[in-house]
Amino acid sequence: MELDSTVSANATPEQASELVRQSLRIASLELEVAELRARLDRGAVNPDEASSIQQDPRILDLCSVTQELFGCVPKFEATFDPEEPDCPFVVVTVDWSGDAREIIERQIQWHERIRGLMAGSSGKLRLSVMPS
Repeated sequence: MELDSTVSANATPEQASELVRQSLRIASLELEVAELRARLDRGAVNPDEASSIQQDPRILDLCSVTQELFGCVPKFEATFDPEEPDCPFVVVTVDWSGDAREIIERQIQWHERIRGLMAGSSGKLRLSVMPS
């Protein structure tokens, strides 16, 4: 799911927070479905083991770090590589209008901070910076 940038740009902080929560919930459900489909294909489904990024208490910290570095509400989309369907991930998309060097610096900062913050789950996240 992708949040409408016009809506998120005009949203109050409370509305933006709710949009992020809704987007995360949908992305986590999409991720969970993709993981379960992959496990079904392998015949290895155990509902008790199903995990969800949405249930991770660090997810609001992830949003805060992303907003701090990029100054916008992140968008979330669950997806997977068709060549590796049993390795789903969540794409965190942000809009950015800085120069290329600054984008790269912020991407590096994001990855370093998220790796420390989301230990064990950071491999399920991908950052996508869209020029605006």
